[in-house]
Amino acid sequence: MRVVSVGHVTNDQLADAVYPGGAALYAGLAAAALGAEVTLLTRAGTDFVGRHLFEAFHHVHALPASRTTAFDERYVGEQRLVRLMDEAEPVDMPVPDAEVVLLCPVAREVPDAALAVRPTRLLAAGLQGWLRDFAADGLATPRPLADASRFSGCHLVSCSEEDLRGLGPETLAALRATVPVVAVTDGAAGACLYSGARGWHVAALPVAAVDPTGAGDAFLATLAVQLARGTPLLESARWAVCAGAIAVTCVGPTGLGGLAALQEVLERYTREAPAPAAFTTAG
Repeated sequence: MRVVSVGHVTNDQLADAVYPGGAALYAGLAAAALGAEVTLLTRAGTDFVGRHLFEAFHHVHALPASRTTAFDERYVGEQRLVRLMDEAEPVDMPVPDAEVVLLCPVAREVPDAALAVRPTRLLAAGLQGWLRDFAADGLATPRPLADASRFSGCHLVSCSEEDLRGLGPETLAALRATVPVVAVTDGAAGACLYSGARGWHVAALPVAAVDPTGAGDAFLATLAVQLARGTPLLESARWAVCAGAIAVTCVGPTGLGGLAALQEVLERYTREAPAPAAFTTAG
């Protein structure tokens, strides 16, 4: 299966060091770990700390940038503060033919034109880059979704409860009215899936979390790949929550190496976790 992942790679300043990051990087690495032939479309400067990770991809098209997009991420109590330190230019290149396309912006870098691509099986979007803006000092702030109809060509969109915070229920309602499958992740609380008027809560896999960065991206990529393979929605969601849980067990993208054991983890999860629970939805 050919998968294209689109978005900035980043340099992420975490508590102890700078790590390679970016939603497109995490999603692409997860898809590659699932056996897909992944092309990464990105921008990166010579300062990018994760160029060794490009070896995991079938193709990498990295446009040059004066500086790699960079974030500083800090926790104040339970609140995560994200600050944009450097921002590369948009990833404005044609998206090649593929079965699955993953649009994964982190800082406004994926042009809306990319939402018009039509892969043969599935177009998925991680909404983080569309649901946040940045103040003059770089601090990430919620950005209302002006027009959900731009995502009408997507089969699947995903975001986190953190992404939706401060945006009001109308954002989720608009997405649900537009996109066949909407996923909202919530860390150790699991995820909610919406399809039309139906909704399900999918329990998380309990793990000792070290770093939540990239968990939602691994979730999105795994859910998209499994759906594109014809796996039913709720079974695909089980794969996805397991992938997201594996991603948080290490700092940075190294945790994705654990996806080699995803099948084994999924079997344990299926035995021990409750089945996805349907709930009544409004709108």
